[in-house]
Amino acid sequence: MPTYNEASNLERIVRAVATQLDALRPGDYRILVVDDNSPDGTGRIADGLASEFDAVEVLHRTGKSGLGSAYRAGFAHALAQGAEFMLRHHIHKRSHDLAKVSKPGWRRLGFPLMYQTDVLEILGILTTLGYRDERMQEALRLVAGKADAQGRWKLESTFNDRFPVPIEAKGEPSRWVTFEALRVLKAA
Repeated sequence: MPTYNEASNLERIVRAVATQLDALRPGDYRILVVDDNSPDGTGRIADGLASEFDAVEVLHRTGKSGLGSAYRAGFAHALAQGAEFMLRHHIHKRSHDLAKVSKPGWRRLGFPLMYQTDVLEILGILTTLGYRDERMQEALRLVAGKADAQGRWKLESTFNDRFPVPIEAKGEPSRWVTFEALRVLKAA
């Protein structure tokens, strides 16, 4: 939420948004306030809300740089936080017990993924964003280890039954999964 001289509005807006999000996803959301050093004290009010609400975070910037710049800074901050979350979990593990896989389905490479994801898609997002981190290595080894003798990857998971035309055959080498695996492994 970009702000500049919003002291009279910020508290009411954050409380209303938090109430709605709590109703939808209790405890499973974040509110980021990006303040451009508002002279009316908006940043101090945002800090107070962050002290009161665990879900509120404030990104202070040194001066007014414009709405578009504030959005870009907010998105960059949110992406970095999301990437760190995935890295902390080594892409597919539980942070409190790295010996356990968080979602076993994430280890099955697929296309199209629809509303699910897999370790390859997450690695693709991270590498596209420029991340190169030691905590990605186990997931990269998992992907590399799934290549067959011809350097192809099989389609292990699919939602073909939800499409009018099958895209690729489950259990067979997949052009899409192979392309993505090669792209990710090269980028990493």
